[in-house]
Amino acid sequence: MAFGWYHTRRRWRFYCSVLLILSVVVFFSLTIFIQHDMKDFENLGNFDSLQDIQEFINMVNSTYNAVRIQERITLEDGSHIVVADMLLDDSDPEHKNVNALRVIETLEVEDGVHSAFRLILPSELSKRNIDTSRWKVDHSYIQPNTYYHICAETIFYSEALRFSRDSEANVLLLGLGGGIMDCFLHYHFPKINITVVEISAQMVYVAYKWFNFEQDNYHHLVIADGVEFVKQQALKGVHYNAIILDACYSKSSHKILCPTDAFLKRSSIRYLSNLISDRGVIVINAVPGTITASEECELLMESFSEFFHYCDTRNTTGENEVVYCMHQPPVFQKHIDLLSVMKNSV
Repeated sequence: MAFGWYHTRRRWRFYCSVLLILSVVVFFSLTIFIQHDMKDFENLGNFDSLQDIQEFINMVNSTYNAVRIQERITLEDGSHIVVADMLLDDSDPEHKNVNALRVIETLEVEDGVHSAFRLILPSELSKRNIDTSRWKVDHSYIQPNTYYHICAETIFYSEALRFSRDSEANVLLLGLGGGIMDCFLHYHFPKINITVVEISAQMVYVAYKWFNFEQDNYHHLVIADGVEFVKQQALKGVHYNAIILDACYSKSSHKILCPTDAFLKRSSIRYLSNLISDRGVIVINAVPGTITASEECELLMESFSEFFHYCDTRNTTGENEVVYCMHQPPVFQKHIDLLSVMKNSV
């Protein structure tokens, strides 16, 4: 019995040794596998080349398509807008360095876009970050040669604003949209005191929810009728160094889509004129409805020239024209290149 027990014990020792060796082998194999797998996962989130970025965009496209509608909103006037994320091919010169946009589209206006912000790609380009609704908009960027760019640039044509990051001035924007112009100006010129007036509470909701709009000591939002606000400010003797008039209709049945009829009344233009400082400027986003762009520009130039000594126009890449007026002629030797501000901020 003792002999049999001894051999049994030896067999158990042998089996235990084999199991121990196998356990060690399996442990090291799993360790190597996990490390290799983690390395692959990390590489998935650290794309460096444009080809890899395009892979990520393709992954997003296969999940949500090239256009993803985030929300549909009915405005107070009964018109409808949608907030949508759009994937772009940045090899197209028109969209250089832009992989995705978040836009506000006006359904009752053909090709009507209220705002278009570049979206910031997530730092980790992996499958868990393909949900575009979580991506932030880029307030530092504005699409070159669009009316947003031309309007924002033109306010520096006046002697009332220095083209410097340290520029101090009072600027009024009438019409918010998604907040693209005021957020861009606030990002690059943080000492300019910006006030935005928007009549639509729904549009304000959209700006906060989808376009990362924020207020601070130099960036203010007033929900009010812009025409009445202008009148009250003028009666108080308030002055602004620049005004951007970007109040628009959301239905194409109007003769002029931007600016709205209320701002084209003689009394409204007079109040706007009173608000502008001696060397200030008013910049108008002009979008035709049932009339042509040239007819609208002629009408605006005639109406505003009654209260301003100098008016002129600037072209954009879209249907918009930019009309600007001053009490004093601009100093054309001022070199204003807003795109250089974007390049220097990168």
